[in-house]
Amino acid sequence: MLGVALASLLMAGWAWMGGEWREVEGGVVGRSEGEQAFAWPRGAPKGGSLRFEATVVVRRIVGFGWKLGGICVYLDRWNFWRLALVEGPEGERYVEFVEMLRGRWQAQDAPGTRLERKAEGGKLRWELGRPYKLRVSLDFSGISGEVLDPRSGRLLLRIAYRFDEREAVFTGRPALSVVGMEAEFRAIRWEVSPMEGGAERSLKAALVFEGEVLGPGSADPGRLAEILSEAGFEVKRVDFGALLRPGALDEFDLIALPYGPAFPAEARGAFLRFLQRGGGLISFGSLPFIRPMWHRFGKWLTFEEVMREVERRARREVRVFLDFEGDDLSGWQRATGNPKAKSKVEVSSPGAEGSGRCLKLVIR
Repeated sequence: MLGVALASLLMAGWAWMGGEWREVEGGVVGRSEGEQAFAWPRGAPKGGSLRFEATVVVRRIVGFGWKLGGICVYLDRWNFWRLALVEGPEGERYVEFVEMLRGRWQAQDAPGTRLERKAEGGKLRWELGRPYKLRVSLDFSGISGEVLDPRSGRLLLRIAYRFDEREAVFTGRPALSVVGMEAEFRAIRWEVSPMEGGAERSLKAALVFEGEVLGPGSADPGRLAEILSEAGFEVKRVDFGALLRPGALDEFDLIALPYGPAFPAEARGAFLRFLQRGGGLISFGSLPFIRPMWHRFGKWLTFEEVMREVERRARREVRVFLDFEGDDLSGWQRATGNPKAKSKVEVSSPGAEGSGRCLKLVIR
């Protein structure tokens, strides 16, 4: 089986994905030189009512480009909220509270998913080695992120968003995150309650296949759908034709290919956009996407199959006017006003445009 590799390893009380994480007395230290790195408490449930806080100290910068360390409401790597201390490529430092929704970064400010925002406090330039208490609070009506001085308890910055029945990440579990830095997290506390005022968003999986093109090593689509459902996915069958519609994959978090080599060639762009935004992929039956197919003559065919069918149909539609494949020319008689003129009739090959044989007339 081929799929998206998610390296999730376990510490004693934490699971993590990406970067390097270790438990220290009273806390956790995370380090990442550039990749997105997350750690979450083992056994911490997902919920729609959550309060999570941790005191964060950035020890050192270890990467280039965008660097950050913070806390999250984490559903999966494509859907989360993150309150973080950020350093930009030019060294500028500030605090951000942003949403990743279906792989779309800063979805809280994007058209179609923009949320009402309220902020208290000015722009905060954080300092290396100084502790900051980060706190995220979530319920069915909205989410807020706060930065406090852990010594005095003074509020330094608060940013809040209202959901107002708009699409958003409104459930998740507490998690830590680092990118391009080493940060220490202490005084970690969380409270998670079941969803109130709505249901938890299900992850959606697209089961993509055409029955007539399942090949060697393919997974049984029915059994694969059962496994995904048991794992908590809402599974929807998607045939090749449906993939050609604009936005066909926008609603999904995972694509499952019972037979990965075969795929509709004209949906290549949709597949690439899905994977580039962080969508997951599970594929069976050899390497994925190595057998592109086109819908021609009422069925899905590879390029070679299309060409063979075109050739077959061209041969079938040939109309033979005169056939010279045999050697019998007795049916051909000469008619001329000059019987003394010498002439000759014979069968020759090849014929015109690659045909078999033709009639050759020689007149002197």
